[in-house]
Amino acid sequence: MSAMYASAAAAVPPPGSAPAAIEQLLLISSTYARAQATAAVLEHEGRRIRTSSFHRAVEEAPYAHAVIIDAEGDVQAALTLCASLRQQGYPGAVVVLMDAPQELALAAFHEVGADQVLTGPQAATELAARLRPPAPAPAPTQVAAPAPVAAPAPAMAPAPVAASAPLMAPAPVDELAFSAPRPQLHEGLPPLPAVEVVAPTPPPAPTVSAYGLPTDLSRLEFEVLALLSQRRGSIVVTQELAAALWGEDDRRARKKLEALANGLRDKLEAARAPEKLTVIRGLGLRLDPIV
Repeated sequence: MSAMYASAAAAVPPPGSAPAAIEQLLLISSTYARAQATAAVLEHEGRRIRTSSFHRAVEEAPYAHAVIIDAEGDVQAALTLCASLRQQGYPGAVVVLMDAPQELALAAFHEVGADQVLTGPQAATELAARLRPPAPAPAPTQVAAPAPVAAPAPAMAPAPVAASAPLMAPAPVDELAFSAPRPQLHEGLPPLPAVEVVAPTPPPAPTVSAYGLPTDLSRLEFEVLALLSQRRGSIVVTQELAAALWGEDDRRARKKLEALANGLRDKLEAARAPEKLTVIRGLGLRLDPIV
C-alpha cells in the first residue's frame, strides 16, 4: 500500500448510527450537471468536495477520505471503477448513488467492494444526513518548561588492577606422538563394471482438461475458465476480463469475449462439468457450482 493511501481512512456510517466527520470527498459522475447538483447537496462549511471523471478517479482517490460514485447513466463504468479502487488498495469508504435500484447491479457493487449503495431520487440527501461537519481543530495547549536537571555526581576513580602473573612457557611436545604412517594405495584391484546409460523417456504430451474431463478447450477458453475460477461464485465484470485477455477494453474486445463465453458454456455442459458458466448481459460472467 502506497504512502498516499495510508493517509486516507474514513467510513460512511450505516443508517441509524452516529454521523461521521469526513473532510475530503471525491465525487465521480459521468456528466458535469449531475456532479454539480450532487455536490451542492453534500457541500458543507469545512468540507472539501472535488469532482472528477471516471478515467481520472483512481489517480485522485488517494487524496480523499471517501469516494462517491454516481452510477446513474453508466453502471458498467461504475462497477469497473469500484473494483479498480479496491484492487489498488484504497482503504477509504466507497459509496454508490443510483436513482433506480437494480437487483443485479446492487449485488455486483457489493461483490466488487462498495461499502454502501444508496438508491432513489433522494440518495444524495440521505448521504448528506449521515455526514456531520468536521470538528474544529483543538486549540494548542501551553507546555510547561521542564524542571532543571541536577548535575550528576562526580564519578569515582577506578580501583587499581592487580598485575597478572606471567604466562608459563608451554611444555615440550613429543613430535613422534603425532606422527602416523601414510596409508598405502592398493594395487591390482579389478576394474569397475561399465554402466549402461539409458536415455530418459520423454514425458507424455500435455492434454487440456477441465475438472478431470477431457475437453477440446482452446487456449483463450482455458484462460477464461482459469480467471473465473479465482473468484468462483462472484461476478467478474466484462471490462476486467477483456483487459486481462487482450490488454484492451473496447466494443470489439467485448464482442469477442461474448462469443468466447457462449462457446465455453456449451462445452462445459457437453462435458458434464460440475460447474456452470452464467453470462450476465451487460455486467460480466460468473462460474457457479451445479447443485
